[in-house]
Amino acid sequence: MCMSQRYPHKLSIARGSGKVWGSELVPTMGAQRPIFNNPELVPFRLTPNLQALMGPITTEGIFAPALMTLARCLTEREGELEMQLSIFVRDEVTFWFLQSHKGAAAADGVLREAVLHNSDVLCKKVRTLAEPPKGSNLPCNQTVVDRVGDAVDPRKLCQTEPLWMSWL
Repeated sequence: MCMSQRYPHKLSIARGSGKVWGSELVPTMGAQRPIFNNPELVPFRLTPNLQALMGPITTEGIFAPALMTLARCLTEREGELEMQLSIFVRDEVTFWFLQSHKGAAAADGVLREAVLHNSDVLCKKVRTLAEPPKGSNLPCNQTVVDRVGDAVDPRKLCQTEPLWMSWL
């Protein structure tokens, strides 16, 4: 979802329940246009230490199907994700206009176009995780398995922020 600056000190793990959550999850916008982008190479953090914390059964077994199930739940009702997401995207785009244009608000058409574009991009990402690959003998959750493969790839993990090096 284009969250950047995902540093280890912003990641919290509850000792009693094992629940993991991040603080200060702020999407990244481009400098020239209010378009969400993520300059990081890994789609989400799944470092070797996090894999050890989750365990091999979770990492190699139920993690990818759970992500695909979550994506399917989000896209089940046609158009609902877009409507819910547009509320949050509008706030971020409005904030970008206020920060980059020194207090000037965006014209209604420009704001609406930026919100629609960002919402569509995010919904496409969710739909690609929810749908099985077309016309092949690949497993139905292959797209999610590919994203997990990107997240655990040592060549990509070594290019992350230096604050993550102690976690690798």
